[in-house]
Amino acid sequence: MENNLYGYYKTGELLPGWDPKSSLGVLILPLQHFSIDGKDYLLVVNNKGSVYIFNRKGELRVPMIELNTMIKHPFVADTKAEMPRFITTDTGGIVYRVSLDGQIEKKNFGKYSADHFF
Repeated sequence: MENNLYGYYKTGELLPGWDPKSSLGVLILPLQHFSIDGKDYLLVVNNKGSVYIFNRKGELRVPMIELNTMIKHPFVADTKAEMPRFITTDTGGIVYRVSLDGQIEKKNFGKYSADHFF
């Protein structure tokens, strides 16, 4: 069985220029789309905490990001920050902020159960 990631419009049409992505591991969340400053950011995360951020053609916008943890929630885009970024939490409640250039900031606000909400 092939484990490829395909890019589609909401209408079900394939994104032009998108080549299927393989070797991404087991993806644990659906592909997320964000548009920031006129650029598209397509995010996926696997079960090892590797984050891939693609453009609309399926090219990596930044090198793969290794969070090395199990992500709990889909990312949210913080476009109000001085530098826009993507934010999520892991199963222990640690908050991860990933900048558009792939820089990672980690904040621990205390121990939370895997059932926490973000």
